[in-house]
Amino acid sequence: MISIILIGHARIASETKLAVEHILGPLDKVLAIDLPSSDISPAEEEVMMGSIQQASADGGALVLVDLYGATPCNIVLKVMAQDVEVVTGFNMPAVLKAVTLRHQEISLQSLSDLTVQAGKQYISKGTQQVSGDMFHI
Repeated sequence: MISIILIGHARIASETKLAVEHILGPLDKVLAIDLPSSDISPAEEEVMMGSIQQASADGGALVLVDLYGATPCNIVLKVMAQDVEVVTGFNMPAVLKAVTLRHQEISLQSLSDLTVQAGKQYISKGTQQVSGDMFHI
């Protein structure tokens, strides 16, 4: 099974994982890494990179980072490997899609593509009419 790693500023990663678990129940092979500061020490960077490499060793890892171009994203992009895909700017629909689809027979590339698609698809203005399948993630 593909591992999912959420990485973000403050507590966004752990709180997103908690919210997804509230909806779906306990999650296996989902790791949340919170970065309380933009100033990440070399030791913290090494731990984060080691966690990604360890998680990706068995089936690959989809790393979801909160913000493109910020420190967490830049660190993650250093560990780009064949068995690691990175998606930036995650939201709840994207995370829910990633977590549910990874149980199927799906490639890491397809999972990352569908995760991005879900993240974009379910952003809308609440005052506009939405399609009937709005909540079918």
